[in-house]
Amino acid sequence: MSSPKDPITVAYYPELAKIINNDPTAIERLEIECGVCQDKMSNPEDKTCSAIILPCGHMFCPPCVREFRQYNISNDVPSRCPVCRFDLKSKVCGCPDDKDTLFDPTQNQDEDLLARLQEQISRRKGTCVWCQMTTLARGLRCITLYLYDPVPIIKAGLMLRVTVEKRDEKEIRVETDKSEVIKQLPISPELMELFTIASESLDTAWYGPRAPGEESCPFNFELALCKRFPEDHEYWPHRRGQLESSRYEWSEYENLDRLAHALGDAVKLSEAFTSDVAYKNYKEKVRDDERQDYMYFVCWDVVRRIDLAQDIEEHHSDTDDQDTQDNENGRLYAVAAIQVIGGLLDSVHQFRAFLARHIC
Repeated sequence: MSSPKDPITVAYYPELAKIINNDPTAIERLEIECGVCQDKMSNPEDKTCSAIILPCGHMFCPPCVREFRQYNISNDVPSRCPVCRFDLKSKVCGCPDDKDTLFDPTQNQDEDLLARLQEQISRRKGTCVWCQMTTLARGLRCITLYLYDPVPIIKAGLMLRVTVEKRDEKEIRVETDKSEVIKQLPISPELMELFTIASESLDTAWYGPRAPGEESCPFNFELALCKRFPEDHEYWPHRRGQLESSRYEWSEYENLDRLAHALGDAVKLSEAFTSDVAYKNYKEKVRDDERQDYMYFVCWDVVRRIDLAQDIEEHHSDTDDQDTQDNENGRLYAVAAIQVIGGLLDSVHQFRAFLARHIC
């Protein structure tokens, strides 16, 4: 129990609320520190306190809360309290709710606040706006690759970027990749129709069915070629693998078949926004597709390295027999690796032959 002259440093709301309610002078002695950065969150002189109360009761400054939330989202880490590891997930997508509870340094504190916050978490459903928009944008990029030949994109060392923006709320804007734009691309009527099919479902999930006469699509779309990521970038394997997968499909399917696949993907994307269960199932499918894209990247990278090794060997014909044998063994191991990895993919033999013909 603190004496009347001791500063109040407690950064756990249930305990702090009791102290303030039992001692009217406690407000004037607040010296609460953030549990992450240790900076003071209270100013006794003007009786203010900039602190966010998490549902577990621990209190942190707003910058630290924003930082660890962004870190969790960027690294696909579960959202938990940095102190007690309380699960802060309040959405199907795993993101915390974006409505923060700010500490109000007044004499009367609500000692039942935590119970209500935790009850709200248990009742919350749905997916946050940013995850839905990101899912929409990434799904549209996959659809676009059915209609845009990936070979020129690959040869130019570029990536395809899709941007989705809420027409009446410009701040709700998502880009599939943060990279320098090289060239804006037109969106054909066929592609716009597919974009509309997918995006109308999200708009309905947010606002319900539109009244007759309302605009058909509440989103703006942009399509662009942008600089590709460097090879050490965490997203590079997926982006390159996705392009290689698309290039393989372009070699295997005719235009009408690709359009049919694109339409099928647009319908599946639209269905993802119809319920929490549908969204979770769609995200699981996306993760499976990303794993397959990564395997395409691995196969492409192995064949590329073999091709590079052969080029080097041609320029070093004076290498002794032992070194030549070592190089040959290395290539054989690489070919064996392709067979092992390729066993995880459909039509792997055709894909390997395709890569060997079109490596770039």
